[in-house]
Amino acid sequence: MIVVLVTVGFSFIQDDWKLIPNEINYLFNIHPSTLIISLATIDAIDVFSGERAKGFSITWRAASIYFNVLIYLMLGPYLFFKGFKKAKSNQDNAKPWYWYIGGAICIGSFMIIPVEIRHLHSYYSEVYNSNMENVDKSRESDLMRTELAEVGFAAAQHEILEDGVNESFEIEDLNLHDLKYDHSVVSIESDTLLVISVSNPEQPDLGHVMEVRPYSESVLRIRN
Repeated sequence: MIVVLVTVGFSFIQDDWKLIPNEINYLFNIHPSTLIISLATIDAIDVFSGERAKGFSITWRAASIYFNVLIYLMLGPYLFFKGFKKAKSNQDNAKPWYWYIGGAICIGSFMIIPVEIRHLHSYYSEVYNSNMENVDKSRESDLMRTELAEVGFAAAQHEILEDGVNESFEIEDLNLHDLKYDHSVVSIESDTLLVISVSNPEQPDLGHVMEVRPYSESVLRIRN
């Protein structure tokens, strides 16, 4: 009852009445690993940027980690065990008031374990899935860019050898087979500039545009 009432009461006071500053949440944070990861990530970003890592300074977030270790691993078991010994020495085996507080803290500490495991699992699953999605998207974009370059070189060769780039020119005129993506002519400005594009029906947000200049030193140029 203590665990339930304290948790619900704290949430009600904090969310509905706004009587307690938001910083106090860190003192009862049951996800210290999240703070450790965030602080370590900030340091990693600073090091990667060539700056000096700030480390773990004394802030509300850093203090909450030590505060929770003190409460859940030291104060709670101490009060619970001390109250148990006190009750054992009494003839009626009555528990002192601090035994209930220590017991509530111990119950709360055991509740943290499954909650933290679930939180870390969902966090890393989300990060892993997001990273894998970005990796697949980046790989697909590179393949589209590579195939567009092949089509661009073929178009430049078609113009130089056959003088075949005109207003009626289409990608099909290149007789390229086994193209995985959709290529189209965006614009034709005489025989000096041909703009072609590539798209993927399965991923409409991906696409590239290339300028083909057959008679220039820079034959191909990708543009966004």
